[in-house]
Amino acid sequence: MRKRAVLIGVLLVLGLAGAAIAFGVGSDSWRYKMTVVVETPEGLKTGSAVREVTVHGGLKLTPEMLPLIEVKGEAVVVDLGKRGVLFMLVNGDYGADILFKLFSGKHKAGKVTLTPDQYPNFARFRNLNDPKTIENVRATGDKRTDKIRKADPRRPIVDFKDAFGEGVSLKDVTIEITSEPVTWGVQKYLPWLKDIYGYISGKPISGQEWYERVDSGDFQRRP
Repeated sequence: MRKRAVLIGVLLVLGLAGAAIAFGVGSDSWRYKMTVVVETPEGLKTGSAVREVTVHGGLKLTPEMLPLIEVKGEAVVVDLGKRGVLFMLVNGDYGADILFKLFSGKHKAGKVTLTPDQYPNFARFRNLNDPKTIENVRATGDKRTDKIRKADPRRPIVDFKDAFGEGVSLKDVTIEITSEPVTWGVQKYLPWLKDIYGYISGKPISGQEWYERVDSGDFQRRP
């Protein structure tokens, strides 16, 4: 009787394992590094950030059920010295979607240079201690800028030259698969970020101004 119970238990475990494989239980993780290079009269300035994307399978009981995707990491920071600080945000497609758009298959590898129409949102603060002073920095050649101006007229948009001075421009943005550890450090530049969960305005709901619609998760995604 006891042997029979043990056998049933083993078969049950094996059955559950088989079902897990069949129905999509399990998870996969990848890390990618985004690097931003900016041209300045003082020379090239570079910043990078490593993020981790985890796809949790779970039991897929219906075709409509989607896996849970978790992103861990931060905005890219490019310190331009006396000219200011540039942030490349984690919002929109630039958490997990960009990874799957540019790298196919389970075993991802390689490095890609983004085209202007693939550039993420860049931002700067006129005053790093005041979230209300955030501005959207757009690169020359990004054809989406005019559409954004029309669709979102309250968003403060500046180009690299206006934001950081004559001779400053975006050189390139790259993304590559890596095994390096996830990087942290954006709070060095934005110490108030540690006290905010949700919109950087500190308000519980969004508003009309752009700073009222920018989320702390655009700068930092912690587990």
